[in-house]
Amino acid sequence: MPDELRLFLKERFGVQGPLSPGRFEAELAKRLGSPARRAPLLKAWRAYLAQGGREAVRSFYREVLKVPKGEALVYGMHLPHLEFYAKELPPRVEGRVLEVGAFTGALVGFLQRKRPDLEWHALDGVEEAVEVGAVGTALTDLRPGGVARFGAKRVDVVANRGFIPKGTPVRVVEVRGITVVVEPLEE
Repeated sequence: MPDELRLFLKERFGVQGPLSPGRFEAELAKRLGSPARRAPLLKAWRAYLAQGGREAVRSFYREVLKVPKGEALVYGMHLPHLEFYAKELPPRVEGRVLEVGAFTGALVGFLQRKRPDLEWHALDGVEEAVEVGAVGTALTDLRPGGVARFGAKRVDVVANRGFIPKGTPVRVVEVRGITVVVEPLEE
């Protein structure tokens, strides 16, 4: 399966092969040329390496996606991990599968082709996925946990009191860490 994944990444994103983090700056120089054009991305890259954290990751990915075929650089750096997961995941996963991490988009796209029988959805940071006051619809019975849709996003939620039937309009009343609490929307 690694050969199949490499072909998928090459055709879809232009990934030529593994890219060590040490070669990242050399690849940028080839793609962007002048040091001035590379400066914002290199600053974000160094912050990403030095401190990590959500804001550093976001800043890095925001900048790398401005580079022609920038996603190929990211997927090239993560290729060994992608190959491992592409080999190990398809026979093991069941039910709903979450996409976690910025670099896994290509992997999820590849795995969706391998396992179309599974339901796939992305996992955003909860505060980005839904805010207090957002209105959506229960996609499952909430007993008290279940799933609701807010716009185009499917979010795992917990009812604030009792049972809420599937199809009921709901409103977010609280976000605690990764827990989204909803109540039925009164008409």
